[in-house]
Amino acid sequence: MPLLAQVTLLALLAQVVGDTASVTPESCAPKRAHFLRRRGRYRADGGVRRYAPPLLWTVPGSGNTMMRQLLEFATLVRTGSVQHDSRLIASGLLGEGRVNHDVVVVKVHRTAFSPEPPVHLQKNKRAGVEPMAWKGLAVTAAIAIVRDPFNAYFAQYQLKHTAFGSHASRLETAKFQPADFAKDALRFAQLWNRTLFEYDDFSRMRCFDRVRRVPDLGQQLDDNCRLGVWRFEALTNKAERMRTFTQIVGFLKLPPELVPNRAQVQCAFTLTDVAGDKIRRSHDDGNGRYLTREVAFSSAERARPGVLCAFWAIVREHAVRLGYAPYKNMTHSLRRAAEAV
Repeated sequence: MPLLAQVTLLALLAQVVGDTASVTPESCAPKRAHFLRRRGRYRADGGVRRYAPPLLWTVPGSGNTMMRQLLEFATLVRTGSVQHDSRLIASGLLGEGRVNHDVVVVKVHRTAFSPEPPVHLQKNKRAGVEPMAWKGLAVTAAIAIVRDPFNAYFAQYQLKHTAFGSHASRLETAKFQPADFAKDALRFAQLWNRTLFEYDDFSRMRCFDRVRRVPDLGQQLDDNCRLGVWRFEALTNKAERMRTFTQIVGFLKLPPELVPNRAQVQCAFTLTDVAGDKIRRSHDDGNGRYLTREVAFSSAERARPGVLCAFWAIVREHAVRLGYAPYKNMTHSLRRAAEAV
């Protein structure tokens, strides 16, 4: 972008959000969100340096979309993805499908309900999006956002079964099929567990060893890959989220001019908290029309007795290490059985 255009753009931003030193949550009215997303800076490197965007690598349903939203509001730089989801573009994530040095992170994760290899090793022919390394980007770092596996599954199941809605769509209780939910639960648990093992491999083996053996990549990946793991719950807890997000921003190693100050981070959380933003589901209204987590898991247990125990047995090793517990509605006998596995 020409220098004059950049100066003009920053002047417009100053008119909308005020001077960056004086930005407060109160000054970040919801109506400004559209401007920030549509007119924010696009290039993470400013056209000067070669910024290497880390992977934003999560299990589906773990909050990667919220993380992208936070980063965009805080830095005014778009986030990319190896996939192409028109619903996310409609929600304001205009970097969807972009894999290059322009974006602040690149979202990757496995396809939720299939045993496919990591998405960044595939060529998405339908969307015309190529893997990162094919675009000349070496994988140098990855941010892993981890969520309670039961909550992650419930979120992803709703997304899967509301295909024509937004990422915030909720499944109606009348359309819920407990047997189907129970069947997919164990597949998701295996996905969650397998991804956590891959996090270990990424850190221990300094990038994916199998990536090195893919001849089409045509380059040796960086031997000093960094992995940062954060819990999704820390980003939704108001007592922890500022500290957690600041740690993530530090991990990115952004150019100094893109590092948000505390007021800008507060602004990002304020805008992300706006209800009806087509990214985060609102709380149940209490009339029973929409499926709740409690109804979903209790119905699945009745349809397939022992499914909660089996789910926990699969994820237990990594879940306990991260501070997660068996589902709260599991009976004491189910809990004892799960702990004995």
